[in-house]
Amino acid sequence: FDNYYALSQKHRIIQHSGNKIYLVKNDDATNTFVKMDSLESADTLSVRDSIIILRNKNSVKVYGIDKNNFFFADSFTISNAVANYDYFGNLLVWYRNTSFEVHRRNGNTYSLLFSKTTLPKANKSFIKDSSLFIVDPNKGVGIYDLRSNYLGQEKWLKTLVAYGNSAAIFGDILWLKLGYNIFAYNISDLNISPVAIDSLTGAYDYSDFIVGNSGVYIRGQDSYYRSILTKVSLAGDSLINNYTCLLPVDTEPYQLTESHKTLIVAGIKNLYWIRDTSIVSGVDYTETGKAEEYSLEQNYPNPFNSETMISYRIPGEDKVTIKLYDVLGSEVAELIDDTKPAGPHQVRLNSKNLTSGVYFYQIVSGKYTNTKKLLILK
Repeated sequence: FDNYYALSQKHRIIQHSGNKIYLVKNDDATNTFVKMDSLESADTLSVRDSIIILRNKNSVKVYGIDKNNFFFADSFTISNAVANYDYFGNLLVWYRNTSFEVHRRNGNTYSLLFSKTTLPKANKSFIKDSSLFIVDPNKGVGIYDLRSNYLGQEKWLKTLVAYGNSAAIFGDILWLKLGYNIFAYNISDLNISPVAIDSLTGAYDYSDFIVGNSGVYIRGQDSYYRSILTKVSLAGDSLINNYTCLLPVDTEPYQLTESHKTLIVAGIKNLYWIRDTSIVSGVDYTETGKAEEYSLEQNYPNPFNSETMISYRIPGEDKVTIKLYDVLGSEVAELIDDTKPAGPHQVRLNSKNLTSGVYFYQIVSGKYTNTKKLLILK
């Protein structure tokens, strides 16, 4: 498929290939996708939340999801100059190079309500309680009034002095991301400014929020530049890291949905990933980034030709032995036999003296033992 899109509020996945658009759901018993409905269109497809937008130049069609079916919801025309925008039915937010514009529906088109240069590189927006939230990744987050008597008035501006900022709304909480830091604000009463609740300094380089149907996740990279996904939440007035998942190779998540304890992630490289969050353990980390228990990761790359890296973590200083075995169980190499401090580690495997085929690498540390398979292709 060309693309996958996860519909967080509908527990569904969109599969897109050529002019075929499929609506599928996850079978929790088998962790396989079941096709429910389909559309056929050669128009440009975009998906946000549970809204499917098909655009052909200045003509736009909007479809929604009714449990297991697509349904036609709306159509309108916009200027060909409008490239990046968010659709809210009666309102449309257009992101320009030096400003953002808010347009109101007028028949089959949209007309300008107001424009602002306060957040010139805005690229995301939300609407809550007649208030428009605008996100500029280079500058910050602003809230603007949508009530007719106060239209366009700036209610709040949070300037963030760094690049790569992000924001999300879940319920009555505004989530902000600044580098490694995550902030939570109470926005239950938008007649007053958002009230800071708590902040959390993570152990990873976070990039953007992803809102699921049960809460908020944030994607990023660990110290080895591998994709990770962290679920964060509020326990009373304390912001906590529920767990962090290390994602499969080449999975950079940008959408997800949840079905019971199954997490379905859509990545930019047309992959999806399913895992049971009730058994998240080997790739869990504490808020300080130290492992709560031992773990051995799949080598990367795999299969490989010349070299591959094997990553592992230990919760405390301990002796670590990692050996390589062939399919007959004979030891062919000892990669490490040494005492290591707590935390993440890597060991390099060079295949110069090895032939093509399947091998197994095993870690032994304290009472912990784990074995994984790798493949050499020459």
